[in-house]
Amino acid sequence: MKSTLGAGAVVDRLTITGQPQPAVFAFKGREVDFFARGTQRNKFTGTDTIQQDGSQTVVVNGRYTGGTGIYRGTSGHYRFNGTVPPNSTVLSGRSRGSIRF
Repeated sequence: MKSTLGAGAVVDRLTITGQPQPAVFAFKGREVDFFARGTQRNKFTGTDTIQQDGSQTVVVNGRYTGGTGIYRGTSGHYRFNGTVPPNSTVLSGRSRGSIRF
């Protein structure tokens, strides 16, 4: 499937909101996605769970809140599931959801 969004950049700002369990950190944040033909904005919440081997499991639930250019009026939602291997700073994963612009 070809992406209709094209190349771009993502800027996240997040705040740790708590530690509901010893190895789980909760967070919330905002994101701006920059593309050649406009931007998309979203808000999200999530958790980062530290596994016994040092890897991490990240789950994010987000909601699109608008945009500029061809993405003006963007709406929708997504869920991201990802992992960070032990001794790494690289987060890899997949998102599923819907977006309308």
